[in-house]
Amino acid sequence: MQVETDLATGMTKLAAEYGPFLFAILFSLVVPIRAFQNFRDCTVKFPSPDATQSCLIHQSETYFRSTWIAGFVLIAFSVAWWLYQNYDNRVLARHAYWISYEGEISGVSADDVLNSIPTDEHIYIWAVDHPFHHYQYVVLQHPGEVIPPISLLWLSASKAHGNGYDNVLSVPFALDPKKTVYALQRNGKTMRIVSN
Repeated sequence: MQVETDLATGMTKLAAEYGPFLFAILFSLVVPIRAFQNFRDCTVKFPSPDATQSCLIHQSETYFRSTWIAGFVLIAFSVAWWLYQNYDNRVLARHAYWISYEGEISGVSADDVLNSIPTDEHIYIWAVDHPFHHYQYVVLQHPGEVIPPISLLWLSASKAHGNGYDNVLSVPFALDPKKTVYALQRNGKTMRIVSN
């Protein structure tokens, strides 16, 4: 099921990126050639045309020329659309737009305290107690940027001594933009956050 979804997503992306251009090329290769064949058939079928047949030949020639011009116009519009689309992506990245990745981290107890590293300005995490104890996160990224490896800080609330946090652990968090549900996984003294 996942493979079919990935295939459909990939094909949709290809159609969105190259569909208009491919349609313009196919139109330019198929329709004018068929129109030229009709025009040629008319001229061969009526070597000495009368007024009605001359009108039919003239209409076939006009249709052929119109489809040829329409093909070039379609190609020009599709190339212009592609340039505009790529220009728009660069402008979005330059003007500090953000993409928000949101989700939850379960598998935590009331003793677990998770927080982002203070230098990570665009990672936000907070505890939520309803309908069960878990953490919500928001990661902000510019369009087109690769999500860097994320590390969260873990602390045992019962072992925190006043303001001294001696038992702080770094917990790796591999964020996948397609997934929103994660869990804190313990393996001996190490921890990591994995997708469910």
